[in-house]
Amino acid sequence: MQICVDSSHCHVLHLIHSGIPQNLQLLLENPEVMKYYTNFDLHKVGVGIHGDATKFFRDYKISVKGMMDLSFHANKKLGGDHKWGLSSLTEKLLSKQLKKPNKIRLGNWETPVLSKEQLQYAATDAFASWCLHQAIKDLPEAQEVKDIKE
Repeated sequence: MQICVDSSHCHVLHLIHSGIPQNLQLLLENPEVMKYYTNFDLHKVGVGIHGDATKFFRDYKISVKGMMDLSFHANKKLGGDHKWGLSSLTEKLLSKQLKKPNKIRLGNWETPVLSKEQLQYAATDAFASWCLHQAIKDLPEAQEVKDIKE
């Protein structure tokens, strides 16, 4: 699991061997906990995050709450019904290429110690999700854009 809380703090947790710490379980299960601790309306964000939450429940019996799917919200803001991936959404909204080499992406993530490349890959995904959330929340609603064009 990777968590990025701002532009300079991203964390990678290798849960398969360590289990779920109680404070992480609280963070995941409580939809208001981020707002309570930070005084901001923050969410657990990602592209396809509901699938990740389903896997998390299946593997750890923890129900993740307070999620925001970036693909869904990008479509609300941009209009349309595109199936965005993290890379395509990053390219569209941030004009950046997100490298996803198969050697890392499809590598052994259950190894006892993650490689430097795996850690960088995971942290980069979290950072890209954080940046996308910032970009999407600042976009006008699709209807507002349509009204301006008319």
